[in-house]
Amino acid sequence: DDIANEPFARTIVDPKLEEYKKSIIHVDDPMANYFETKKLKKEMKKEKKLKKHKKDKDNNNDNKVVHKPKYKGVAPINRFNIAPGYRWDGVDRGNGYELKVLNISSNSASNKDDEYKWLVSDM
Repeated sequence: DDIANEPFARTIVDPKLEEYKKSIIHVDDPMANYFETKKLKKEMKKEKKLKKHKKDKDNNNDNKVVHKPKYKGVAPINRFNIAPGYRWDGVDRGNGYELKVLNISSNSASNKDDEYKWLVSDM
């Protein structure tokens, strides 16, 4: 609760203030016992979760390598070099757009190279 970082003017709906007011348990509150047990259960769950996370983290450091299945076969190239899923049946169901885009980009690259060679050939 660093007060220096909080804004000077408080609005009606201030989440930090509301949370603080809700966390206060009064002695004469009839629901005090319920909230105490709820709070303890919540803390116990947090501790269990942390222990489990720590245990899982320790188990993962046993040099286990998880291999995910990959598609075995030849796949058509695409703009983003995305490999097909391992369940792909090998049939290209596209409309040919990827092939057109790749042809245009490779042609423009080769044309630039040819233009440069033609320009410099007289030197």
